[in-house]
Amino acid sequence: MEEKNLQEEKDQAELNAIAKKYSVEKVSQIFANKKDCETISAYFKKPDRKILGMVMSIDKQNSLRAKEILLTNCFLEGDKRILTDDDYFYSACTKAYDTFDIMDADIKKN
Repeated sequence: MEEKNLQEEKDQAELNAIAKKYSVEKVSQIFANKKDCETISAYFKKPDRKILGMVMSIDKQNSLRAKEILLTNCFLEGDKRILTDDDYFYSACTKAYDTFDIMDADIKKN
């Protein structure tokens, strides 16, 4: 149990260091898998409004292209095969929208 906590602290420290290196607030690490191959990872920043706008404008017509735009424009560092190899890319796409949080909002009307 203690070993798991140490690994989590190390992982968090690494994410913080990458965020500082690129002067970004949030960094996510995506691990992508490919059948009978190694697991790879890469680091992604939280998308800004411009990137998110591009993604949202085409998501309903072409969800895969929207995720490609998101991952490509938010890539910071790591194994680039996550963007160039189809199998790794498809794996990463399953977590693409988890790289940012959108909080629920409330609305009141009269």
